[in-house]
This record gives sequence, structure tokens and C-alpha cells, in this order.
Amino acid sequence: MMLPQYLAQHVEQLLGSYLSKTEPCQGGCISQAAVVSCADGSKCFVKWNFDSSPGMFTAEARGLHELGRVGALKVPEVMSVVERAGADEPAAIIMEALTPAVERTSTDSAALGRGLAKLHRHQAENFGFESANHIGELPQYNDFAESWGEFFYKYRLQSQAEIATTRGWLDESSADLLKSKRESIMTALNEHSPTPSLLHGDLWSGNVFWSTDGPALIDPAVYYGCREADIGMTQCFGRFDQEFYIAYNEEFPLSEGFAQRIEILNLYHLMTHANMFGGGYASSAKQRLKEI
Repeated sequence: MMLPQYLAQHVEQLLGSYLSKTEPCQGGCISQAAVVSCADGSKCFVKWNFDSSPGMFTAEARGLHELGRVGALKVPEVMSVVERAGADEPAAIIMEALTPAVERTSTDSAALGRGLAKLHRHQAENFGFESANHIGELPQYNDFAESWGEFFYKYRLQSQAEIATTRGWLDESSADLLKSKRESIMTALNEHSPTPSLLHGDLWSGNVFWSTDGPALIDPAVYYGCREADIGMTQCFGRFDQEFYIAYNEEFPLSEGFAQRIEILNLYHLMTHANMFGGGYASSAKQRLKEI
């Protein structure tokens, strides 16, 4: 993989040295990425996208900064954001290149659990975030709300339902069913009086990087919400290691009723996946809506 010339020149100016090596790596489901090395030994991680919506990487950088300033877990330092300057020039985010750990141990999983608990103890007055961002290719709206139930229904479920309607997999009867459950969903999510915690927002296994500096958080969809949303996501498409959950609950025990609320919380991620990938995710989302 060759780094686009436009970005190669930017990296050389940023690092003050000529590029010597480009190693392709995972950039998520919508972007390309590479670890770039320069002649003087310096490195950086570059992720780019030719079709990104305006401000997508700026929002990612803002989220990484918000996570990093808490100091709960390792977060790569953002070095630069490049907005698209033309049709043939991609937007990009350039950040610290983390060194992958040789292996992951139960101690590392426990460290992730303790670190996430520390992150969730960083709280705000209201649910939401200072700006909108993205989850995958999809917009994620974060206008502030006074209650968790109101925020989650309006800016998570309802916003995805609107996209789902335009993409054709959510029919009128399913959309009406969601509307009919508005009050019960809000009541269920508010019953344990959650406080707004800083969330990663898209915490599946692919967004944890196991580095030589410990577990690191990448590709966030940051906002302040009920911490159960992050824990729920870790169980949505395959669970994290058991040591993670044990360590988290030792540091910050979950409230009674979490097992029931997770069914509502993970409906959001089923809907986002249905909107991005369709197929079985759409039928799973509609079935979950009927069951909650």
C-alpha cells in the first residue's frame, strides 16, 4: 500500500524527515491505515478516507483528547488532522504509533477493566457531548439532555431509526413500535438514577489496542452517558475476557438490573450495524425491538 502523495508530503513536513517505509494495517471498517516510518527512525500512524464526511477525523481527535486527558488508560496522541482539500485528496488523522504487545495476558485484561472503571468515574453534569461525532460511517448526535433515558431514546434509538427508514430495512410498523415504547424505554433507563460518565462509545474488541504500554483505547465515539452503555457494548458481539469484568466490578460495581437494561442499550449497536451492513443485523434489530 502506498500512502497518498498528498499525505506523504504532509507526514514528511510533520516529522521533519523523509519516508522510508509504509506498513499497511487495520483502519476500521471504513478507512485505510498504515504505520509510516521515516529515515530518522521516527514513526506515526496514519488513517485516511476519501469519502469521509466533513469533520469526521476532527471529531475523532477531539474524542481521543477527551479520553487521554483523564489518564485512565493509554490513548494515542493525535499529531495532526488533515481535512480534504479536493476530490482526490483524502481526509486523515495522524497520531502516535503504538507498539503492539507480544501477547495479551489475563493481567492485561484486568488492567483494561480497572482503567475503564477509572474512566467512567470521570463525570459531567449532563448527558451528551460538546459536539456531534461518528460511529463507523454514521453520524452520532450528542446534544445535551437532562436525563439518560431522554438522551438515549432521542439521540441513539430515534436517530438510527430515521436512518433505517431511509435505508429501507425499518418498516412503518417497526418504527411505530419504537415510538410506542418511548416512555417505557426512558423509564427503564432512568430507574437507577445514572450519572453522566465519560464513555468510549464504541467499545468492542477491535477498538482496544494491546500495546507495550498496556491496553489502549482507539477509534472512539465519545460522549457522556450511563457507563452501562460501554459495558453492554463489550457483550454485544462477543464478550471480553472474564478478568476484565471481574476487575471492573471490583473497582466500580454495576447497579442491579443491568442485565435487563443491556437489552435496550445494545439495540443501538444492532441498529447501527443494520444501517451500515444490513443483512442479519436488520432482522436482529427488529427482533430485539419486539422483545424489549
